[in-house]
Amino acid sequence: TVSSLTSKGTSAPSGALLSFSQSGGGTVTFNAVSSAGSNDGYGVIALTNTGVGGGITVAGGSGVTSRTGSTITLQTTQGGNILVDTLIDANIADGRVELFSDGSISVPGLITGGEALLQAQTGIDVNASMPSGFGTISSPSGNIRVINQFDIGVKNVISTSGDVTLIASYDIILTSSITATGTGKKITLTAAGGSVVQQPGNVLVTADIVDLNASAGIGSTGVINVAALFVSADTSSGAIDIDNTSGTAVSVTSLTTSGSAAITFYQTGAGGIGIDGQVTTCTGT
Repeated sequence: TVSSLTSKGTSAPSGALLSFSQSGGGTVTFNAVSSAGSNDGYGVIALTNTGVGGGITVAGGSGVTSRTGSTITLQTTQGGNILVDTLIDANIADGRVELFSDGSISVPGLITGGEALLQAQTGIDVNASMPSGFGTISSPSGNIRVINQFDIGVKNVISTSGDVTLIASYDIILTSSITATGTGKKITLTAAGGSVVQQPGNVLVTADIVDLNASAGIGSTGVINVAALFVSADTSSGAIDIDNTSGTAVSVTSLTTSGSAAITFYQTGAGGIGIDGQVTTCTGT
């Protein structure tokens, strides 16, 4: 356990201002790591565990905090997990948090900064407050669950053998495809205070089950392309526009909106459409 690791950088360091590397196996726990008193951009923090099965845990104390414009990096290289029980704070204005795990990433606490990179091997479960979202969300196996207090832009192709759940306080912007492979896997996209938006047109959301939720429209500014066996899409307001591709029958379990908004569901492939749940709009079509 590292109970305290602090420094204040007033001149540009040649590398990380605070650097801690663990080897030989075992998890290292950090209670208080801070470069908060440094000049802007000089408070880089790098915490690494290169041991076999060696993890990194941020627990208790004040967590890990850096100066404005600085990057905080946590990395495991031989199967260890990253667990953040408290806080990683890279300054919500423009700092960066990088979590690179050769195992899983779990943040029941909070990571905050400008942007985050999340790269794991066996699953991601993260609570975040990132105005610029995520440069990368990647894990080839395990479930992926990311909650952000701002938008979530899907900037890289996400493909995993588990379920995918993305929950944004505002918009979810699909600029790359999402795939959940395997029987019964589910993709859930929730834009709690905005819309589910697709850019560009060749993006595809693929899983046996796709569940889309919003408050201001789903595909209202451009169709959402889906490849699923079970589809639900519910929004408090705004249009719904979904194109689904399936070689077998598709079950529409819910399509709901309000007001004068339209609902459009277009099916391509050999499968038919089964309306197995509520399809509701008020004065729309």
